[in-house]
Amino acid sequence: MMAAPADDFRAAIDAQAPALLQIYKDLHAHPEISQHEERTSALLAEELRKAGFTVTEHVGRYPDGSAAFGVVAILSNGEGPTVLVRTDMDALPVEEKTGLPYASQTAGAMHACGHDLHMACFLGTARTLGAMQDRWHGTLMLIGQPSEERVNGARAMLADRLYERFGRPDYCIAQHDTPDIAAGQVGMVAGPMLSGASTVDVTIRGVGGHGARPEATQDPVVMAAQFVLALQTIVSRQTAPQDPAVVTVGSIHGGTRPNIIPDEVSSKSPRELSVRRCAGTRWPPSSESRAAWPWQPASRKIVRPLCRLTRRNPCRLPTTIRRWQRG
Repeated sequence: MMAAPADDFRAAIDAQAPALLQIYKDLHAHPEISQHEERTSALLAEELRKAGFTVTEHVGRYPDGSAAFGVVAILSNGEGPTVLVRTDMDALPVEEKTGLPYASQTAGAMHACGHDLHMACFLGTARTLGAMQDRWHGTLMLIGQPSEERVNGARAMLADRLYERFGRPDYCIAQHDTPDIAAGQVGMVAGPMLSGASTVDVTIRGVGGHGARPEATQDPVVMAAQFVLALQTIVSRQTAPQDPAVVTVGSIHGGTRPNIIPDEVSSKSPRELSVRRCAGTRWPPSSESRAAWPWQPASRKIVRPLCRLTRRNPCRLPTTIRRWQRG
């Protein structure tokens, strides 16, 4: 598709850098969290049109029927392969405390995962290739993916018949920033580089009561604490060292008063225990995963946790979580 060495594009890229830096700062100052990327997607769409692409906005549909803010930009330039280049757009629901002049102006939101940088590089790619159509041939399909952090934006775009409407690419390219590689360098590996993610909401069920009589209760707070620690052994003791995997408990809440033992620690706000699982293609490592539920007092029956898969990608869930889902 490309008929020139990379060095031939350095001057054009360097000339764009100041303008792209301003776009990066604007995006960083105005972050929008998952499923709310209205301003962000509109900015991308406008810049892509300026670069000569045919742009379609609001591509994607979530399970509740609401429209997503996906962006698809097409630039056809003769016969040749179709190459998809993708960027994510959403920010994280965290408060920025950097003190930068271009720090987030949106309360409770920040581009802490680099999606602002991804979008700036994405637009630099669009501008460079749009201005040099005599140097390549084929079709460019540029995708602005919404709601990457919630792991449902790509699925929403596929549900809206992305490939049926715009064509199926021959190649797909995505990028992600990392502090581990110096500026100006690119890291590549054979096979997967980054993980997929699945999210499971877990309800730890017990029997509540007064804090002064814990012996008459089944304390779900204690069970949840042991559950969180035991989950880590899925990676440390049941996954082969050469297989990348992580189990993260992102939030846990339970109870309402200091002297009351609650009935449950659940996934419904404000009592939540969400387990996020990222891994390569080989999981589970064995047919059973026993470490995730060690708390079995002999004096009374313990009700198994309720597990509900809320977001996932094609990678598999640990056996224990899948078994609990089935009840």
